[in-house]
Amino acid sequence: PSPAASQQHASTPAPAAAAAAADLSKETGPNINPLLSYLPSRQLSRSAGGLQRRLSGGLDVPHRMTPIAEAVTEPKPLPLHVQVAARDVMTGPPVNSRLGGIVTAYLKQQHRTACLASAQPVSVVPPVSLLKLYTLPTASRPLQAPANMALRRGRQELFGGFGGRGGVSATRRFVWSRFRLTQTLRDDGPILTACTFLRGFDVLVSGTANGELKLHDAYSGDNIELIGAHTASVNLLQASPWQGGTPGDQLLLSSSRSEVLLWRADGWDTGPLFTWNGLTRGRFNPTASQIVGVAVSSSPRQACLYDTSTSVLLSTLDEAAAAAAAGSGSAATAANAASGAAGGEFVRGTASACFSPSGELILWGATLWDPRVPAPLHTFDQLSGAGAGGCFHPGGSEIILNSEVWDLRTRKLLRSVPALDGTSITFNSTGDVLCAWLRRPADDSMAALLQPKRRRHALATSFMSMDARSYTEIGNVQLERAVLDLCLDPSDSYLAAVAVDVNGGMDGGVSSSVRLYEVGRQRPVAGDDDDSDGAGEESEEEE
Repeated sequence: PSPAASQQHASTPAPAAAAAAADLSKETGPNINPLLSYLPSRQLSRSAGGLQRRLSGGLDVPHRMTPIAEAVTEPKPLPLHVQVAARDVMTGPPVNSRLGGIVTAYLKQQHRTACLASAQPVSVVPPVSLLKLYTLPTASRPLQAPANMALRRGRQELFGGFGGRGGVSATRRFVWSRFRLTQTLRDDGPILTACTFLRGFDVLVSGTANGELKLHDAYSGDNIELIGAHTASVNLLQASPWQGGTPGDQLLLSSSRSEVLLWRADGWDTGPLFTWNGLTRGRFNPTASQIVGVAVSSSPRQACLYDTSTSVLLSTLDEAAAAAAAGSGSAATAANAASGAAGGEFVRGTASACFSPSGELILWGATLWDPRVPAPLHTFDQLSGAGAGGCFHPGGSEIILNSEVWDLRTRKLLRSVPALDGTSITFNSTGDVLCAWLRRPADDSMAALLQPKRRRHALATSFMSMDARSYTEIGNVQLERAVLDLCLDPSDSYLAAVAVDVNGGMDGGVSSSVRLYEVGRQRPVAGDDDDSDGAGEESEEEE
């Protein structure tokens, strides 16, 4: 066909299409594209008939909802703590009563103590039990070591390591929470006052109130030898480190109120190697090449450093210099040091000196010294237990003064441990566990054991084991008698405690004994009765 014919054929329906578009524009509006008029829109409108869908052309069509959308969901129950809070708001505050106030104060104190002891304190109080010790819950992790010892050992055998995260600490707490009494060494003679092990666990040496040294076989409990050493009561025994070899390679240091003797472990018949008169509480350095003790005859007092091979005086630490260093904080301390008055707070604090784990520093009372420097390095504040002695942590970065733990590098207070207030402590060979017992009286008198303040102490008749890293209590062993001294063997398998029982009878007698405990073993079910210690041991041997 010709172009004219085709053009005529295409223009024929134009009037009809234009008329249809005009009618649709009237219905949809002038601004709506007629080609999009019947496409659905996302805009929904509500009318009297319910929910409707509006098309892009402006037309409203009924919106038919699916059964899932039409279903009405039930409200979820509120959490338990929200329900309790709402109930409290609706019912009002509880009625105040005397018993309620006492219980509330007790629970607040328990929560405050638990927050101070916990590594992850919380502000929301969890359920509190009045029948057991209150502690905060700890978060559990997938790699955490099981609390059960059998499961922890099984995981250790399968996967190696220590059974999971915290396995070393859990095993350490498991071992040091168990002490089994193996035997009791009794003596009807003088009161026993100190003890230590020699040659590992072979020999147990104990000191008496008459100044004698008694050697016992630690396995059988038999007396080996009795040595007349001092003229006064023995207040401290310390053995040098022993790595095996001949018995003569080990040294023993015994101290009384006014005398320090150096012994060789195989030379009891020949007498002491050296004697330092006017010295008390001598202690070895880590290599046993030097000793430090406090001179009691000088005024003001001095701490003296001696060589163990030649008995030559190496250095002297003057109490006046320590008092001058601490005089700005306490005028009474400087006055006591200047007058040398026995029984003063500063004097009692200087009654013990010890070496650091490296052997380079000395802690004398609350003052840190370097023997190569005449003046003290630093004097720590005594926040509790004025006059109480201190010691170094085996890690070498901390100092323990009574119940306060100080950072040796920054000289700042790290933490306060109330359980260590008024106690003496000793560490195991690895330095991760410490054993604490109530500090012996300053005058070494038995009458001081009956003081009401001492008898009210938590460790008046017991000793405890504590984690030396977190300073949390592990276990408490009740002896029902006062503990004067405590020592551990080098392998940390046995513990010896000198216990004194002050009878309340008419005779006013005093009995003492050395009790040997095996670390890591549970006590028998029947227990260890005081009146049947020997009978129980004989029955165990027969079995």
